[in-house]
Amino acid sequence: MKQFQKNKPSFKSLSGDAFENLCFKHVFQIKKTLGIQGIINRDYSWVSPDSTAQVDMVIDRDDNVINLLEAKYYQTEYEMAQQYAENLEKRKHVFIKATKTKKNVFTTMVSIHGAKTNEYYLSTVSNQLVEVDLFG
Repeated sequence: MKQFQKNKPSFKSLSGDAFENLCFKHVFQIKKTLGIQGIINRDYSWVSPDSTAQVDMVIDRDDNVINLLEAKYYQTEYEMAQQYAENLEKRKHVFIKATKTKKNVFTTMVSIHGAKTNEYYLSTVSNQLVEVDLFG
């Protein structure tokens, strides 16, 4: 069996994919934490038609709101950089344009240890969920 080292890109990629799958398995807890478990909604992942943008999980709600969830596996508290914040904003605009939605669209960060609330985080992310929100 192939061994993964924590600092290798293959480990980080595998960990990120596993964390995204874990979020889908715990979507009820995510919705409960967001306070939307009683609102009719659909959850799915999304890739733009031209493959320029990908959303880990979309929660499309019947209350005129869409949450774009970014599942970020990181072994410590995540610190968002300007370029990453710009990528999240670009992804949101591509989603809005491609889907032609008129709903309010918010970016929600899901991570194990949370994210530092620096200027890039504050200008990009509307909600944050952490490990305790997934597992109680």
